[in-house]
Amino acid sequence: MRKRPDSVKSLLRKMYSLASHPGSSERLGACLMFDQIYRLLREEEALVDMFMMEILVCFIESLSIAHTDDRNSGINGQSD
Repeated sequence: MRKRPDSVKSLLRKMYSLASHPGSSERLGACLMFDQIYRLLREEEALVDMFMMEILVCFIESLSIAHTDDRNSGINGQSD
């Protein structure tokens, strides 16, 4: 990640787009994407300083969108 900070920005832009999508599957995809890149991202202190607050805000907004999801979609992990 050190050699290509622009590729990190591009990847995060895609993740932000998915996290703010009205579809629950896309938002789940953004979470899975973050899960995969977090281990690499945390090793670069400069990237953590630049992006971690932005990522946090993105996923808090994603959670607020999730309140409108259909409970039967199966994404929320709860079963009735």
